[in-house]
Amino acid sequence: MGNYIGIADDLKQALVNYTRGSGKESATLPIDEAIRIIQEEYDIVYSYFHGIDFARWEEKSTEYKLFLSKQAMELINRDETIKKDFLNQCSALSKAFALVVPREEAMRIRSDVVFSKQ
Repeated sequence: MGNYIGIADDLKQALVNYTRGSGKESATLPIDEAIRIIQEEYDIVYSYFHGIDFARWEEKSTEYKLFLSKQAMELINRDETIKKDFLNQCSALSKAFALVVPREEAMRIRSDVVFSKQ
């Protein structure tokens, strides 16, 4: 599992080229690739939160949201290497997510992406 932060620029350029009229086929691969990256990065990012039940966290009370945030921060901040890796993975996820945000595949994980940015 690699870090795909650099691919975001390539995907963005491919989408710019597509919007200039280079054809629908040329946009299919970059979007599909971004979705694949989103899914992979999502799995990596949320492996850091193992043991935390943050399902439907937006519907919880403020106190519970703070409790969840504290749990997540304790897991991430337990080691500087873990923290750095987590931040890199979140960045890669956010960049790929931003490229395909209207797609259904991205919208399914929107809430979780927001949770990881807190």
